[in-house]
Amino acid sequence: MRQGRKKFRDWSLRPAFWAYTLVAFGLATLVCALCITGLENLRMHSYAGEYWEGYQEYEIPAGGSYEMWSDEDGVHYRIFNAGGAEVALAEGDGVTARVTLGYMGEVAGDEEEPNLIAVVPLMDEQQRTVSVLLTAASILCFPICYGGGAALCAALFYRRKLKGPIALLDMASRKIAEKDLDFAIHWDRQDEMGALCASFEEMRRALWENNRVMWRQMEERKRLNAAFAHDLRTPLTVLRGYAGMLGRDLAEGADPADMAQEVRVMEAQVRRLEDYVQAMSSLQRLEDQPVRRAWVRFSDLRAQMESEMDILLAGRQTVLDAPGEGGAALDAERVMQVFENLVSNAARFAAARVEASVEWDGSRLVLTVRDDGPGFTPEGLRRGAEPFYRGDGSDAQGHLGLGLNICRVLCEACGGGLEIANGRESGARVRAWFGA
Repeated sequence: MRQGRKKFRDWSLRPAFWAYTLVAFGLATLVCALCITGLENLRMHSYAGEYWEGYQEYEIPAGGSYEMWSDEDGVHYRIFNAGGAEVALAEGDGVTARVTLGYMGEVAGDEEEPNLIAVVPLMDEQQRTVSVLLTAASILCFPICYGGGAALCAALFYRRKLKGPIALLDMASRKIAEKDLDFAIHWDRQDEMGALCASFEEMRRALWENNRVMWRQMEERKRLNAAFAHDLRTPLTVLRGYAGMLGRDLAEGADPADMAQEVRVMEAQVRRLEDYVQAMSSLQRLEDQPVRRAWVRFSDLRAQMESEMDILLAGRQTVLDAPGEGGAALDAERVMQVFENLVSNAARFAAARVEASVEWDGSRLVLTVRDDGPGFTPEGLRRGAEPFYRGDGSDAQGHLGLGLNICRVLCEACGGGLEIANGRESGARVRAWFGA
């Protein structure tokens, strides 16, 4: 029974409307018939007692006859038997009663003669008023019952099929207008309104996801700008100091060799500033580039990764575990860029061995790169993917600290992410995944 109700609730709007209409029409017809029957019974009970008390019938005997005359007192019928003797007198004054002939039958030859004379009582003014009112009420039963049935049908149809989803959609529209996307729309019906609510929920999720991405990008830009501004302080401070020293040396006529050394230091700091600006520009371009997915065979991807590892890890032991069959729709350029960054980062810290694995679970591609180096420090685990985080000892190698941050940006643009961890025994492990 519950399953049957569920199926009825899931009917589309058109058949549901006709079902409600048929039920309302049937109920209206039943109520109308009951009302008319009740009114007719009331009419009969209000008049029947006096009617049958005043009603009289006079049968004309076989072979008998009658005569009729009228005067100021009304119409009169005198009835005779076959012998000509008067047997009855029927009178009606035309106000309270009238005389009528009835039950026509063949009496003689082909002629039809009445065989009954009846005195029928007439209604008085009050009875006629009641009769008119009851007749009007009977006539009004049709529009009232069927109009009420239509109103009931509309009310039930609106309440059961439209009121809930319309309220949900109204609430959702107001919240979206207020830029509040922290809600959900769910209408457990499989009809058109359920489909509309599902579409609205899908739109809300898309807006929420877009806003979340935009908010994350804005926050990332803020952090990136803050890190960039922080890291600019050192070369600017050095440049300011050496510029002052160079100015004093020029004024005092210092040794040209010392001044040349100061100029070289300033040039190095200028190059460092240029590297920072170039890195910032490259990172922003990465965020703005659209994702371009195309069918990629795993065998081609594996061959490209093997070639990159041979170049980047020359002299180190390498292991690559990647599928050789099948394929997927991926942005191969972004995948390879992340792979190169992860392998390059591992090469900087690995003692002798770097392992890379590629897995496909049917919906996403997962890259994992491990090395046998010292691994991440506790601070590195927290901040490793932040822009311009270099860790210990990396600044001397000219490292800007953007590799893992770039990998995270690329992965998130493809619907994936980046995870930084240490191996069970030693070394670092970085896991990146891409949605297909």
